[in-house]
Amino acid sequence: MPRSRIPLPVVTGSGVRRSAAHLGRALSPRGALALHSVDGALSFALRAALAMALPALPMALAGRADQAVYAMLGSFTTTFGRNLPYARRARVLALVAVAMTACVGCGSALAAWAQPRDGGAGAAVVVVAMAVVAGAAKLACDAARLSGLGAVLLLFSFAVAANGAPAPADILPRTVLAAAGAAVAWVLAVAGWFVHPDRPQRLAVAAALRELAEVGELGEPTDAGYGGGPGRHRATAAVLQAYRTLGVLPPTAAERGARGGTCLRLTDFSWSLLIGSARRPPDVPDGLEWHLRRQVRLLVSRRRRDPRLLPELSLPPVAPGPGRSPWQAPSPLRPTPPPGKPPSCAPRNW
Repeated sequence: MPRSRIPLPVVTGSGVRRSAAHLGRALSPRGALALHSVDGALSFALRAALAMALPALPMALAGRADQAVYAMLGSFTTTFGRNLPYARRARVLALVAVAMTACVGCGSALAAWAQPRDGGAGAAVVVVAMAVVAGAAKLACDAARLSGLGAVLLLFSFAVAANGAPAPADILPRTVLAAAGAAVAWVLAVAGWFVHPDRPQRLAVAAALRELAEVGELGEPTDAGYGGGPGRHRATAAVLQAYRTLGVLPPTAAERGARGGTCLRLTDFSWSLLIGSARRPPDVPDGLEWHLRRQVRLLVSRRRRDPRLLPELSLPPVAPGPGRSPWQAPSPLRPTPPPGKPPSCAPRNW
Protein backbone atom coordinates (compact mmCIF):
# COMPACT_ATOMS: atom_id res chain seq x y z
CA MET A 1 0.00 0.00 0.00
CA PRO A 2 1.64 3.27 -1.00
CA ARG A 3 2.42 5.77 1.67
CA SER A 4 0.45 8.97 1.76
CA ARG A 5 2.74 11.95 1.38
CA ILE A 6 2.04 15.46 2.57
CA PRO A 7 2.63 17.90 -0.28
CA LEU A 8 5.25 20.49 0.51
CA PRO A 9 4.61 24.13 -0.36
CA VAL A 10 6.30 25.30 -3.49
CA VAL A 11 8.66 28.20 -2.79
CA THR A 12 8.85 30.47 -5.76
CA GLY A 13 11.28 33.27 -6.40
CA SER A 14 8.67 35.92 -5.61
CA GLY A 15 7.85 34.14 -2.31
CA VAL A 16 11.49 34.15 -1.29
CA ARG A 17 11.81 37.83 -2.13
CA ARG A 18 8.64 38.62 -0.18
CA SER A 19 9.89 36.68 2.85
CA ALA A 20 13.25 38.46 2.62
CA ALA A 21 11.48 41.82 2.48
CA HIS A 22 9.42 40.98 5.59
CA LEU A 23 12.56 39.85 7.41
CA GLY A 24 14.36 43.04 6.40
CA ARG A 25 11.57 45.19 7.76
CA ALA A 26 11.50 43.21 11.01
CA LEU A 27 15.26 43.57 11.52
CA SER A 28 15.51 47.17 10.35
CA PRO A 29 16.53 49.65 13.08
CA ARG A 30 14.47 52.33 11.36
CA GLY A 31 12.23 54.02 13.92
CA ALA A 32 13.91 52.37 16.90
CA LEU A 33 15.41 55.68 18.02
CA ALA A 34 12.41 57.82 17.08
CA LEU A 35 11.24 60.25 19.75
CA HIS A 36 7.63 60.02 20.90
CA SER A 37 5.47 62.36 22.91
CA VAL A 38 4.98 60.99 26.45
CA ASP A 39 2.73 62.86 28.85
CA GLY A 40 4.20 63.38 32.29
CA ALA A 41 7.72 62.45 31.20
CA LEU A 42 9.31 65.60 32.66
CA SER A 43 7.76 65.18 36.10
CA PHE A 44 8.75 61.50 36.13
CA ALA A 45 12.33 62.39 35.19
CA LEU A 46 12.52 65.04 37.91
CA ARG A 47 11.13 62.60 40.46
CA ALA A 48 13.73 60.00 39.48
CA ALA A 49 16.53 62.56 39.78
CA LEU A 50 15.37 63.67 43.23
CA ALA A 51 14.99 60.07 44.37
CA MET A 52 18.63 59.43 43.47
CA ALA A 53 20.06 62.71 44.77
CA LEU A 54 18.29 63.19 48.10
CA PRO A 55 19.61 60.07 49.89
CA ALA A 56 23.01 59.96 48.16
CA LEU A 57 24.07 63.61 48.31
CA PRO A 58 24.42 63.80 52.12
CA MET A 59 26.61 60.69 52.05
CA ALA A 60 28.82 62.18 49.36
CA LEU A 61 29.17 65.48 51.27
CA ALA A 62 30.09 63.53 54.39
CA GLY A 63 32.96 61.88 52.54
CA ARG A 64 31.27 58.47 52.23
CA ALA A 65 30.64 58.45 48.51
CA ASP A 66 31.52 54.76 48.42
CA GLN A 67 28.46 54.04 50.58
CA ALA A 68 26.13 56.37 48.66
CA VAL A 69 25.74 53.79 45.91
CA TYR A 70 23.69 51.56 48.23
CA ALA A 71 21.21 54.34 48.88
CA MET A 72 20.94 54.85 45.14
CA LEU A 73 20.25 51.13 44.66
CA GLY A 74 17.24 51.49 46.92
CA SER A 75 16.18 54.56 44.92
CA PHE A 76 15.67 52.34 41.88
CA THR A 77 12.22 51.81 43.39
CA THR A 78 11.18 55.00 41.61
CA THR A 79 11.40 53.31 38.21
CA PHE A 80 8.46 50.99 38.97
CA GLY A 81 4.75 51.69 38.69
CA ARG A 82 4.91 54.87 36.65
CA ASN A 83 1.50 54.34 35.03
CA LEU A 84 -0.26 52.91 38.07
CA PRO A 85 -2.97 54.85 39.95
CA TYR A 86 -1.72 56.25 43.23
CA ALA A 87 -3.59 53.78 45.44
CA ARG A 88 -2.14 50.77 43.67
CA ARG A 89 1.20 52.50 43.17
CA ALA A 90 1.58 52.94 46.93
CA ARG A 91 1.01 49.22 47.52
CA VAL A 92 3.18 48.02 44.64
CA LEU A 93 6.10 50.34 45.44
CA ALA A 94 6.00 49.33 49.08
CA LEU A 95 6.59 45.72 48.02
CA VAL A 96 9.25 46.82 45.53
CA ALA A 97 11.01 48.83 48.24
CA VAL A 98 11.13 45.75 50.45
CA ALA A 99 12.45 43.68 47.53
CA MET A 100 15.15 46.24 46.69
CA THR A 101 16.24 46.43 50.32
CA ALA A 102 16.28 42.65 50.59
CA CYS A 103 18.42 42.37 47.45
CA VAL A 104 21.01 44.76 48.86
CA GLY A 105 20.96 43.18 52.32
CA CYS A 106 21.15 39.59 51.07
CA GLY A 107 23.79 40.48 48.50
CA SER A 108 25.94 42.17 51.13
CA ALA A 109 25.58 39.22 53.49
CA LEU A 110 26.52 36.79 50.73
CA ALA A 111 29.55 38.89 49.78
CA ALA A 112 30.73 39.04 53.39
CA TRP A 113 30.49 35.26 53.67
CA ALA A 114 31.67 34.12 50.22
CA GLN A 115 34.27 36.83 49.46
CA PRO A 116 33.81 36.44 45.67
CA ARG A 117 36.75 38.71 44.87
CA ASP A 118 39.07 36.00 46.10
CA GLY A 119 37.77 33.67 43.38
CA GLY A 120 37.24 29.97 43.84
CA ALA A 121 34.06 28.47 45.28
CA GLY A 122 32.89 31.80 46.69
CA ALA A 123 32.72 33.37 43.24
CA ALA A 124 30.84 30.35 41.89
CA VAL A 125 28.30 30.59 44.71
CA VAL A 126 27.70 34.25 43.92
CA VAL A 127 27.18 33.48 40.23
CA VAL A 128 24.64 30.78 41.07
CA ALA A 129 22.88 33.12 43.48
CA MET A 130 22.66 35.82 40.81
CA ALA A 131 21.07 33.33 38.42
CA VAL A 132 18.50 32.38 41.04
CA VAL A 133 17.71 36.04 41.79
CA ALA A 134 17.36 36.78 38.08
CA GLY A 135 14.81 34.01 37.62
CA ALA A 136 12.86 34.88 40.76
CA ALA A 137 12.79 38.59 39.92
CA LYS A 138 11.56 37.92 36.39
CA LEU A 139 8.86 35.57 37.66
CA ALA A 140 7.69 38.05 40.29
CA CYS A 141 7.62 41.01 37.90
CA ASP A 142 5.68 39.05 35.29
CA ALA A 143 3.20 37.83 37.90
CA ALA A 144 2.67 41.42 39.09
CA ARG A 145 2.50 42.70 35.47
CA LEU A 146 5.33 45.14 36.06
CA SER A 147 6.76 45.94 32.66
CA GLY A 148 10.05 47.62 31.89
CA LEU A 149 13.41 46.88 33.49
CA GLY A 150 12.04 45.82 36.88
CA ALA A 151 13.66 42.38 37.02
CA VAL A 152 16.95 43.76 35.66
CA LEU A 153 17.11 46.43 38.37
CA LEU A 154 16.43 43.93 41.13
CA LEU A 155 19.21 41.73 39.77
CA PHE A 156 21.52 44.73 39.41
CA SER A 157 20.99 45.74 43.05
CA PHE A 158 21.77 42.22 44.22
CA ALA A 159 24.78 41.89 41.92
CA VAL A 160 26.39 45.17 43.01
CA ALA A 161 26.04 44.25 46.68
CA ALA A 162 27.10 40.61 46.20
CA ASN A 163 30.27 41.43 44.27
CA GLY A 164 31.75 43.72 46.90
CA ALA A 165 34.09 42.91 49.77
CA PRO A 166 32.22 44.06 52.87
CA ALA A 167 32.99 43.14 56.45
CA PRO A 168 30.17 41.61 58.50
CA ALA A 169 29.74 44.96 60.25
CA ASP A 170 28.96 46.63 56.91
CA ILE A 171 25.88 44.53 56.17
CA LEU A 172 23.42 46.44 58.36
CA PRO A 173 24.55 49.98 57.35
CA ARG A 174 24.29 49.11 53.65
CA THR A 175 20.85 47.61 54.15
CA VAL A 176 19.69 50.69 56.07
CA LEU A 177 20.99 52.97 53.30
CA ALA A 178 19.09 50.96 50.68
CA ALA A 179 15.93 51.14 52.80
CA ALA A 180 16.34 54.90 53.15
CA GLY A 181 16.72 55.35 49.40
CA ALA A 182 13.66 53.17 48.75
CA ALA A 183 11.63 55.12 51.29
CA VAL A 184 12.53 58.45 49.66
CA ALA A 185 11.56 57.05 46.25
CA TRP A 186 8.23 55.80 47.65
CA VAL A 187 7.38 59.18 49.17
CA LEU A 188 8.17 61.04 45.96
CA ALA A 189 6.19 58.54 43.87
CA VAL A 190 2.97 58.96 45.87
CA ALA A 191 3.32 62.65 46.74
CA GLY A 192 1.28 63.64 43.69
CA TRP A 193 -1.76 61.99 45.29
CA PHE A 194 -2.27 65.17 47.35
CA VAL A 195 -2.08 67.49 44.33
CA HIS A 196 -3.65 65.61 41.38
CA PRO A 197 -5.12 62.36 42.72
CA ASP A 198 -6.45 61.27 39.32
CA ARG A 199 -3.49 62.29 37.15
CA PRO A 200 -2.29 58.74 36.26
CA GLN A 201 -5.79 57.89 35.02
CA ARG A 202 -5.98 61.10 33.01
CA LEU A 203 -2.60 60.47 31.39
CA ALA A 204 -3.57 56.89 30.48
CA VAL A 205 -6.80 58.05 28.83
CA ALA A 206 -4.94 60.88 27.07
CA ALA A 207 -2.46 58.36 25.64
CA ALA A 208 -5.35 56.28 24.29
CA LEU A 209 -7.01 59.30 22.67
CA ARG A 210 -3.73 60.40 21.10
CA GLU A 211 -3.11 56.95 19.60
CA LEU A 212 -6.65 56.93 18.28
CA ALA A 213 -6.20 60.35 16.70
CA GLU A 214 -3.01 59.17 14.98
CA VAL A 215 -4.83 56.15 13.60
CA GLY A 216 -7.55 58.38 12.20
CA GLU A 217 -5.04 60.80 10.67
CA LEU A 218 -2.61 58.27 9.20
CA GLY A 219 -4.56 55.06 8.79
CA GLU A 220 -6.99 54.21 6.02
CA PRO A 221 -10.36 52.62 6.78
CA THR A 222 -10.13 48.86 6.42
CA ASP A 223 -12.24 45.81 7.11
CA ALA A 224 -10.42 45.51 10.44
CA GLY A 225 -12.19 48.56 11.83
CA TYR A 226 -11.28 52.15 12.59
CA GLY A 227 -7.94 52.56 10.85
CA GLY A 228 -5.71 49.56 10.35
CA GLY A 229 -2.27 48.06 10.65
CA PRO A 230 0.20 48.55 13.51
CA GLY A 231 -1.32 51.91 14.45
CA ARG A 232 -4.62 50.30 15.27
CA HIS A 233 -2.87 47.66 17.37
CA ARG A 234 -1.11 50.39 19.35
CA ALA A 235 -4.40 52.23 19.83
CA THR A 236 -6.09 49.05 21.05
CA ALA A 237 -3.27 48.40 23.52
CA ALA A 238 -3.47 52.00 24.78
CA VAL A 239 -7.24 51.77 25.29
CA LEU A 240 -6.90 48.47 27.17
CA GLN A 241 -4.16 50.03 29.31
CA ALA A 242 -6.53 52.90 30.11
CA TYR A 243 -9.14 50.38 31.27
CA ARG A 244 -6.56 48.68 33.47
CA THR A 245 -5.56 52.02 34.97
CA LEU A 246 -9.19 52.89 35.67
CA GLY A 247 -9.75 49.47 37.19
CA VAL A 248 -12.70 48.49 34.99
CA LEU A 249 -13.41 46.26 32.01
CA PRO A 250 -14.65 47.34 28.57
CA PRO A 251 -18.43 47.92 28.55
CA THR A 252 -21.03 45.37 27.62
CA ALA A 253 -23.83 46.25 25.22
CA ALA A 254 -26.09 47.17 28.14
CA GLU A 255 -23.48 49.37 29.82
CA ARG A 256 -22.50 51.36 26.76
CA GLY A 257 -23.19 55.07 27.31
CA ALA A 258 -24.42 54.49 30.88
CA ARG A 259 -21.20 54.64 32.89
CA GLY A 260 -20.20 57.83 34.67
CA GLY A 261 -16.94 59.72 34.96
CA THR A 262 -15.18 61.75 32.29
CA CYS A 263 -12.20 59.42 31.90
CA LEU A 264 -14.36 56.32 31.81
CA ARG A 265 -16.71 57.78 29.19
CA LEU A 266 -13.78 58.84 27.04
CA THR A 267 -12.29 55.36 27.29
CA ASP A 268 -15.63 53.81 26.35
CA PHE A 269 -15.79 56.23 23.43
CA SER A 270 -12.34 55.10 22.26
CA TRP A 271 -13.29 51.46 22.62
CA SER A 272 -16.45 51.90 20.58
CA LEU A 273 -14.48 53.62 17.83
CA LEU A 274 -12.26 50.57 17.60
CA ILE A 275 -14.94 47.87 17.61
CA GLY A 276 -18.24 49.58 16.85
CA SER A 277 -18.06 49.51 13.04
CA ALA A 278 -16.30 47.42 10.44
CA ARG A 279 -15.72 50.44 8.25
CA ARG A 280 -15.59 54.11 8.91
CA PRO A 281 -18.78 55.34 7.22
CA PRO A 282 -18.87 58.56 5.22
CA ASP A 283 -21.07 60.36 7.76
CA VAL A 284 -18.45 60.43 10.55
CA PRO A 285 -18.28 64.00 11.90
CA ASP A 286 -15.47 65.96 10.31
CA GLY A 287 -12.61 66.93 12.57
CA LEU A 288 -12.98 63.97 14.94
CA GLU A 289 -9.20 63.65 15.30
CA TRP A 290 -8.97 67.37 16.06
CA HIS A 291 -11.55 67.00 18.84
CA LEU A 292 -9.61 64.04 20.21
CA ARG A 293 -6.44 66.12 20.43
CA ARG A 294 -8.37 68.97 22.06
CA GLN A 295 -9.56 66.55 24.70
CA VAL A 296 -5.99 65.30 25.21
CA ARG A 297 -4.85 68.85 25.98
CA LEU A 298 -7.61 69.20 28.56
CA LEU A 299 -6.68 65.91 30.20
CA VAL A 300 -2.94 66.61 30.51
CA SER A 301 -3.39 70.18 31.68
CA ARG A 302 -2.50 70.74 35.33
CA ARG A 303 -4.75 73.79 35.63
CA ARG A 304 -8.00 71.81 35.70
CA ARG A 305 -8.76 69.65 38.69
CA ASP A 306 -11.62 67.88 36.88
CA PRO A 307 -11.18 67.64 33.09
CA ARG A 308 -14.01 69.01 30.99
CA LEU A 309 -15.70 66.59 28.62
CA LEU A 310 -16.05 67.96 25.11
CA PRO A 311 -19.63 67.69 23.81
CA GLU A 312 -18.35 66.18 20.54
CA LEU A 313 -16.95 63.21 22.49
CA SER A 314 -19.71 62.91 25.06
CA LEU A 315 -20.99 59.52 23.91
CA PRO A 316 -19.49 56.56 22.09
CA PRO A 317 -21.00 55.48 18.79
CA VAL A 318 -24.03 53.30 19.43
CA ALA A 319 -25.11 50.12 17.73
CA PRO A 320 -26.97 50.89 14.51
CA GLY A 321 -30.72 50.52 14.55
CA PRO A 322 -33.47 51.06 11.99
CA GLY A 323 -32.77 54.29 10.18
CA ARG A 324 -29.84 55.16 12.42
CA SER A 325 -26.18 55.65 11.55
CA PRO A 326 -23.71 53.58 13.61
CA TRP A 327 -21.80 56.81 14.32
CA GLN A 328 -24.76 58.91 15.35
CA ALA A 329 -24.66 59.85 19.03
CA PRO A 330 -27.65 60.84 21.16
CA SER A 331 -27.79 63.79 23.51
CA PRO A 332 -24.56 64.70 25.36
CA LEU A 333 -23.85 63.28 28.78
CA ARG A 334 -22.97 65.12 31.94
CA PRO A 335 -19.31 66.20 31.89
CA THR A 336 -18.94 65.65 35.64
CA PRO A 337 -20.61 63.31 38.13
CA PRO A 338 -23.19 64.62 40.64
CA PRO A 339 -22.05 65.73 44.12
CA GLY A 340 -21.05 62.92 46.42
CA LYS A 341 -19.80 60.66 43.62
CA PRO A 342 -16.15 59.62 43.18
CA PRO A 343 -13.83 61.93 41.17
CA SER A 344 -14.38 61.79 37.46
CA CYS A 345 -11.20 59.86 36.74
CA ALA A 346 -10.93 57.86 39.91
CA PRO A 347 -10.66 54.08 39.54
CA ARG A 348 -13.81 52.26 40.46
CA ASN A 349 -12.75 48.67 41.11
CA TRP A 350 -9.51 47.13 42.35
